[in-house]
Amino acid sequence: MAKDKKDKKDKRETTENNMLDYMAWRGDIPISTDGLNEVDALIFSTIAYLDLPDEARDHVMSLKEIADALGQIPVEDRPEGPELIMDSAYELIRQMADSKRFGDVTATGFVNEIDEELEMQFSAATFMLPGDITYVAFRGTDNALIGWKEDLSLSFMDEIPAQTEAASYAKKAFEGRSGSFYICGHSKGGNLALWAAAHLDASEKEKLVAVYNNDGPGFSTDFLDRKEFLDIQDKVHSFIPESSIVGVLMDHDDYEIVSSSSKTVLQHNPFSWNVLGTEIVKSESRSRSGRTLDHTANAWIRSMSKEEREDFVDTLFEILMAGDDVQTLGDLDKNKLKSIGAMQRKLREMEPERRKQLKESLNKIFINDETKSNSKLWRALWGWKN
Repeated sequence: MAKDKKDKKDKRETTENNMLDYMAWRGDIPISTDGLNEVDALIFSTIAYLDLPDEARDHVMSLKEIADALGQIPVEDRPEGPELIMDSAYELIRQMADSKRFGDVTATGFVNEIDEELEMQFSAATFMLPGDITYVAFRGTDNALIGWKEDLSLSFMDEIPAQTEAASYAKKAFEGRSGSFYICGHSKGGNLALWAAAHLDASEKEKLVAVYNNDGPGFSTDFLDRKEFLDIQDKVHSFIPESSIVGVLMDHDDYEIVSSSSKTVLQHNPFSWNVLGTEIVKSESRSRSGRTLDHTANAWIRSMSKEEREDFVDTLFEILMAGDDVQTLGDLDKNKLKSIGAMQRKLREMEPERRKQLKESLNKIFINDETKSNSKLWRALWGWKN
């Protein structure tokens, strides 16, 4: 028994490594010597969360120039982003810039748009690699509440604004460039990668080598059955962690299950994905909590009409953004008491039936035997207890 436990422990220790470990292992191996792989795609998907310098919008910057510029920003002045990703992403791009593998990479076409009127959050960048290789990377959802609302809008809209922008962006990235192309993204960025690739012209699809969808949400329509998607299906590589919530929402393509060093929802963080050699470590099956969340969340979505989903999303974000100047998750966190007070006032103003429906919908998604919300914000808002 003791030996069995030791063997399991040793195996776990050899696999609980992430992208930063990959850079230490393989950063000195040029792409010309060992071609691109799924870990490289996860790396580009992750650094897409960083705000590149303004010069990278219309001009070409080396990754070294970008890393130097980002490194000069004091930690307290860095733009908001997914907390578990951002600090490590700054370290990751520094390691990339200092490596033989990525040291000659350049970037351009950086876009970062938040449009409250369109209810859109969209960001992307184009990376040029040695060997005439182009990598288009779409950002996932950052801390902007508009972006989170747009994510939930996937449950009732045939096409969200960010998807429209992604398709247009990819076409422009392909214009005037030869060689081979890759498209990638994490979270919503993975969804955008699939959408953008499917909407390329036939000649552009021929240049496309691969599309990487890292735990991206699915689609509410028949998109996966359309010819546009079927044309690229063989080039798509989709990954979700064992306890994924995001990547299994709505209709999704075939995926591989990856091993993570974290638990439950924290597995969405790409730095928790275990890496060994040139591969993301795979798992044989979803976790029990992952299967439960998959069933619960999708059952909730399918139990409501598109109109009901839209009303739920609108109502939820009316409440979340009820406070003055509340635009990001950070704004909610900075003054919890003020935010909670504004939300509670908004709730009291709602029709009792609408308030009841909202609470029941949230209960279905977040409150079950295996995944209880420990958020002080939600417990204070609804009166939920541990």
